[in-house]
Amino acid sequence: MENKKLRKILSSKSIGLSLGLILLAPCAWAEVNFSDSDDGDEFLALYYGDTQEVESATRAPKPLSRVAENVTVISAEQIERMNVHGVDEVLNRIAGLSVDFAGRDFNNAAYLSIHDSSYQQVAVYLDGIRISKATDDVIFTNMVPVRIIKRIEVIKGAAGSTWGSALGGVINIITKDTGEASRPSGSLRGSFGEYGSQDYSGDIAGAFGPVGYYLSATGQKSDGIKDDKAFENNSIYGKFDFDLSSNMQLRVSGAYTAPEYQISHFPLSGYDFDEYVTDRSSFVSASFDAMVVSGLNLHLNGYLLDNTFILTDIDFGSEVPWWKDRDEQETTGLNGRIDYHLGKQQLVAGFDYLRNKITSSDELSTAPAAKLSEETLAFYGNDTIAFGKLTLVPGLRYDRMSDTSDMTSPSLGATWLAAEHTLLRATVSKGFRKPPIVFTDTDNGASWANDQLEPERVWSYQVGLETGAARFCRIKSTFFYDDVSDAFHWDADLSTYDNSGTETRKGIELELATLPWNSLSLEMNFTYTHTEDDNGENGYQHVTNLIALYDNPNLITVELSGNFIHYGDLEAPAAYNPVDDAVLWDISISKKIWSNKELSSEIFFVGHNLTNASQYADELRANCGRWLEAGMKFFF
Repeated sequence: MENKKLRKILSSKSIGLSLGLILLAPCAWAEVNFSDSDDGDEFLALYYGDTQEVESATRAPKPLSRVAENVTVISAEQIERMNVHGVDEVLNRIAGLSVDFAGRDFNNAAYLSIHDSSYQQVAVYLDGIRISKATDDVIFTNMVPVRIIKRIEVIKGAAGSTWGSALGGVINIITKDTGEASRPSGSLRGSFGEYGSQDYSGDIAGAFGPVGYYLSATGQKSDGIKDDKAFENNSIYGKFDFDLSSNMQLRVSGAYTAPEYQISHFPLSGYDFDEYVTDRSSFVSASFDAMVVSGLNLHLNGYLLDNTFILTDIDFGSEVPWWKDRDEQETTGLNGRIDYHLGKQQLVAGFDYLRNKITSSDELSTAPAAKLSEETLAFYGNDTIAFGKLTLVPGLRYDRMSDTSDMTSPSLGATWLAAEHTLLRATVSKGFRKPPIVFTDTDNGASWANDQLEPERVWSYQVGLETGAARFCRIKSTFFYDDVSDAFHWDADLSTYDNSGTETRKGIELELATLPWNSLSLEMNFTYTHTEDDNGENGYQHVTNLIALYDNPNLITVELSGNFIHYGDLEAPAAYNPVDDAVLWDISISKKIWSNKELSSEIFFVGHNLTNASQYADELRANCGRWLEAGMKFFF
């Protein structure tokens, strides 16, 4: 009871403080001197690049030194060196993020977790479009072609004041820009590996007068590295920018992707079956950007997303399907924002509208299809206020949802440049996770739906330090504490979910990255999470990533990466027969073989699981053994 009273007091005070800072900051601005406020940008540029900005924290770009949240950014250059096939392989290297692969097969499905959260508590966006399945809040990122990615921004911790339903965090995938020159640039690449694994792609960018374009096509196929888990996908993506005037631009983009693969093999006693997925998605988006006056920018975006997800279970002996679930999702979205720059201050205000229409059926049943719909309308605002070496970032968001109670999510963050090469960060934020519509619609949802089910809530606290005082390396540490209330809890007596659950997650992230020395650099990150649920059960997860990079483009580029994870008893109980006592090592080697001003080419080799080790949370999703592939790239 005391905890609930404390959270209520904190909530009311945080809302008042956030509103006060957002509204009063412009009045206080003129009294502050900001001449030394860019030191943090110079320090962070050593590791992130001279123009590193983050847009996911507040929905508008701003320097990383002014970002209070715990954010990791992965660039297209980093992804290019990895020579991977899917987004999950990229995310698996990020501190604080763990990936539960469905076997680590060729671009197979995986479940994403931040600080040992459930996968439903992580929100994934593609250029601001939420791409999770509305029926279960699950997202399989193998639907996103990895070659179209400009960068990935990951917010670790509740992001309710900016993104709404994102209790565990947000993964925002940002696509590549259109070209600016009449002479096109692009790439062609292809790889072939064991077990019939193939990956071919091409992209091109350029401009015709005031119209810029970026086009990409990808084809992937594999017979399956383990248990014949075949995979096939063909995808296309396009983006066009129309310069309407010197300060106005219209952008239109669209994509089609259709992964088909075997996700699981269940060799159960007396009940042996395989599970197959068809995941077809298409979307079209149109956005308008304008500089209304100097320092005031307007952004509007509307989109349509169609997804058909088919899950088929086939009896292994007879190869006869006995279950075929089909979910068709139509998502309509509209969002807009303004961001106002005044000196070193940045004020952002916006809205999000989202409508999901779902048709769910069992194709092998005569029962009529269930039709469901939900709507969310949200308004948000935040302010980044710089006072010399100190930055304050208050934020507030209000979500009005059709099937649950409305939610108000305040946040307050701060950064402080404590020394020339040392930056401190701190945030406190309230977040939530909205239950999927099938959990609450008692007429058309699941048989165990509960129309009284409310969102899960969390208070999230983080304190971090980032320093380059050692000169030759960057060290980053983050302490986090998440207090989850009204968590979904299965009531076995009533056969439904209720909000009687609680959960706490606390832990630490540690990261170390060296500056290049003779083309050699090293990275290490470690995450430890202690989770305690409402039953008093404890789980201890720790994840370590090691990366050694030798990057000499004139000679060779070699990247060796190792991943170790201890899942913990909550995620991988002994009954699952988990194996988590080994490091999985991968290597990627690239060698430029020819280059001039207009064209270059390189060959590459990738070795997966070099030591043929085992690492999995469930023996039914055991990882693949060692397998190899090689390929060639052309850049023009």
